[in-house]
Amino acid sequence: MSVARHRHVSDQNRSPEFLRDLSDNLKASLIAAGTPEGEATDIANDVCYKMTKTWGGTNVYFPKSEVMERARRDVDIYDDWRAGMGYAELALKYGTTEVWARVICNRMHADYMDKKQPKLFG
Repeated sequence: MSVARHRHVSDQNRSPEFLRDLSDNLKASLIAAGTPEGEATDIANDVCYKMTKTWGGTNVYFPKSEVMERARRDVDIYDDWRAGMGYAELALKYGTTEVWARVICNRMHADYMDKKQPKLFG
């Protein structure tokens, strides 16, 4: 199915508010990443159309943004730690305690090592 056939997603009279908002946010992100506006509109609307085909009629839960923001923060903390920043500096930069910065770095490092090195004994 052609992407252009999904242009109705952003039509104020024919789409639920959630799909309009999703399409608008996707379009804005694509444009910010350098995608031409017309192509961004088509891609955003295509994603919305595919979501309705995949999950239409079901209740889908989206966690609050704090979950993703915290995950991004943890990655940033770990990256800064690997670049040589100390726990006190990390705590100050990210608004945590030194202990919590250490916990985050230890957890992130363990995850990193698990992915990098296979376990010897299962």
